This record gives sequence, structure tokens and C-alpha cells, in this order.
Amino acid sequence: MTMKQICTIANKSSQLYRQLTAKQKLQDHDFKYLSEYTECSEPIAYVLDVLQGEELVFYGALLPLLLALRRKIFKLQRNLGSFVYQLEIYYASIEKRFSGLFDFSSEFSQLAVIASIANPLFKKKWLSSVNSIEHDKLIGIFRRAVIAEITLTRTASTTSAEQAKPQKNPHYLKFLEFEDDDVCKARNEIEAMADMQMCNYFADSSRDLKSLDQYPAIKNIFLRSNTPLPSSAPVERLFSFASLTNTAKSNRLTDRNFEIRVVLKANVSK
Repeated sequence: MTMKQICTIANKSSQLYRQLTAKQKLQDHDFKYLSEYTECSEPIAYVLDVLQGEELVFYGALLPLLLALRRKIFKLQRNLGSFVYQLEIYYASIEKRFSGLFDFSSEFSQLAVIASIANPLFKKKWLSSVNSIEHDKLIGIFRRAVIAEITLTRTASTTSAEQAKPQKNPHYLKFLEFEDDDVCKARNEIEAMADMQMCNYFADSSRDLKSLDQYPAIKNIFLRSNTPLPSSAPVERLFSFASLTNTAKSNRLTDRNFEIRVVLKANVSK
């Protein structure tokens, strides 16, 4: 941010130097260098600010932000020739650090996929940052999660109903193997319910979290998969400065988080 502000005064630099009687002056090529360096590093700084902030603290934000960052760094390599080496290092570092998140095969990577799609802010929009070959695979990961959630809910309700009104079926029903047909029918119904809920969810243009009330299975998935924080910064700020609630270091806290910290500090003191 400081370098960006310096670049904004390039047109007024001559007047500024006269007022300051400075001997060393920034030339046009210096401002150009600072401008390109700022443009080169700005995407990383922005993503760090978002992940360490207090607004978009859902785990589902992590994967879309990192994929967008990787794409922006790649595009900048073609536009900023003087910083191409630094951008190559940035790109390689992102690939190396988050390789397990980008391959979509590990458990925590698939959790990030599910958390992102289950968040109304993102849904499928972030898939544009992924190779189109992977799209069906990623939607399939989310579909399996929705099917599993509906199955779990349905099994729980069926078990409760059976416990409330136990039925004793004739022994020959098992011999007739009708149960296999029932299982197949139930599975087809669950898959149809999952597909319908996903179709309606993706067609819904609302980005409000309250819209999840219309999609019970996806709402449960959202609550479970978005519990982790994308960054430990909010927690570190809370506990590192728990005894400094009223100092200048806490001047960027929202009103709600400030109130929460005051309550926590009061409880710690008891």
C-alpha cells in the first residue's frame, strides 16, 4: 500500500522535491519500477488481507482465492517483462506450497472443493480457474457429499420411525428378496433428490447464506465443511492480544468482534 501511494505522487514529485530540498530524487524509471513491482505483488497482498481478515472467514473461500491468485500471477508473467523472474518464483512457490490442494485427490483437497461449492458466494463460479477436464470430477465430489448427507438424514428418520412403531415382517419376505428392490429404489430416489437440490441450488442467483435454508442437505454440508478457518490470523490476534483489547493494535476490529473479545477477556479474568 505504501509503494502504491508513492506511485500516485509521480506527477507531483518535482514540486515535492523543491519543497523538501532533497538531493536524491526519484526518476521516471524509478516510479516505473515501483509501479510494476506493486502490480506484481498486489495479488498476493490482497489474498493475504482477505484470508487474514474478519469478513470472508469461511474455509470455502480458500480454494477459489488461491486458484484466482495462481491465474493472476500467470497472466502477469506475460505483461510485466521486467519482473518475469520474480513472477515465476511466485507461481512456482504457490504450486509447491498448495500442490496437495490443487490435485483434488486428497481428502483435505476434496473437503475444500465441497466447502467452496456449498458456499453461495462461490458455487460453481470458481471452476473457471480450473482445467475444464476437472469440472465433472469436482461436481461429482460435491454430488457424492449431497447424496451421503441425504442418505444420513433419511436413515436417521427411518430408524426413529421404526423405533417408534416397530413392525414384524413375515419371514418369507426375506426369501422373496423384495428388500433388494427396495434398496435399489431408495438409492435412486436419494440420487434424484440430490440432483434436484443441486440443480435448484446452482440455478439460484442469491449469494445470501440464508438461501441455504431452501436446500437442507447443502446447508448441513456448508455448516460442517466451512467450520475450519482459512487462516489462523483471527485466532492469533484474539489470544496474542487478549490483554490489550483497548489499545491501538485493536483499532481495526469490527464492533461485534470487539464486543466478543471484551466478553472473553472478562471471562479469562474470573
